Amino acid sequence: MKPIAKTLLPALLVIISGTIRAQSAGTDSTSAPEQKNVLNASINYVNRLNYFGRTDSLKSSGLFPLVGFESKIGLYATGTFIFTQNNLQPLSYAGTSIEAGYKFPEHKHFSGNIYYTRFLYKNNAAIVQSALKQQTGI
Repeated sequence: MKPIAKTLLPALLVIISGTIRAQSAGTDSTSAPEQKNVLNASINYVNRLNYFGRTDSLKSSGLFPLVGFESKIGLYATGTFIFTQNNLQPLSYAGTSIEAGYKFPEHKHFSGNIYYTRFLYKNNAAIVQSALKQQTGI
């Protein structure tokens, strides 16, 4: 197991167990859930980066800490910091992605969101998706 994975796995288990406890704590099934502002954070790890099936020859891995906020009316914003590691470079900062959007209220037959994402990679970021600058979707 790689050193980063040895450190990251216990942290991820703590985050996951905390998230499960927070979601299962005290919701009354007889009343509609009250909308609340939500602050969230996570750390994601990908052991082999790819972009639409393309991979780099260095077999880079990535670490992605994320911080986000969702308002009770459905507006949200997230910031993700991008760190990469491979055989030629230690874990290093490669860029940031920022996303803002709106989550539609859930109904019986419809749910979804509209968003805009901006990618801010360092000029020397050596990852295959660094050519992507922005995207939007619904």
